[in-house]
Amino acid sequence: RRLFRSERLEAYLHRVGRPQHDSGDLSPIVGELIKAGSGIETAIVTETGGVPVVTAGPFGPAEEALVVELASFWKNLQRESGDVEAGKPSRVSLVAGAGSAVVSGIGDGYALVLRIAAGASMGRVRYQAAMAASRLRPLLA
Repeated sequence: RRLFRSERLEAYLHRVGRPQHDSGDLSPIVGELIKAGSGIETAIVTETGGVPVVTAGPFGPAEEALVVELASFWKNLQRESGDVEAGKPSRVSLVAGAGSAVVSGIGDGYALVLRIAAGASMGRVRYQAAMAASRLRPLLA
């Protein structure tokens, strides 16, 4: 029975990828999000003021507007102390008919904004966003 669980874990890790150690450059981490083939079309690390730091994938006026709006939203997003699971949120997903977006906090002052293709698996995208944010956090501290 134990072997069966380890086989399932290996299969899962093969599908989602293993964490990698980074040399300090943000670009490869952000670029991997696009290359993963999970429906992430554009990935942007931004200051919460809306200034992009690193981008991967198409970046034009629509993506620039998305970054500014979501960075502002993230900067102002707070929970009341009486709310369920009060504290800083880790990630917010926004879903629309034409596609979706995910914004994840990367420590104080930075966020990861992802533009997602319509129909993409949001569970996998959220997992990849969490992994990327955890790898980016020490580089932006």
